Amino acid sequence: MTNAEIVAVGRSLIIDPRWISKVLEGKEDTIRRVLVDQDREELMIGNGVVDFLSIMMPDRLR
Repeated sequence: MTNAEIVAVGRSLIIDPRWISKVLEGKEDTIRRVLVDQDREELMIGNGVVDFLSIMMPDRLR
């Protein structure tokens, strides 16, 4: 696995911590692909992390 692949998996796990389980169960259509404000509260992601993510992957935040 390359560094880029590790980063991609890490980003996916931040947005949907159950990403791996969903892939293994064949439920790819239920994977959360963007992070909206209500998801932040559910995942307990602090504002500092959101600020960082908005710089690193702005297309994934709403």
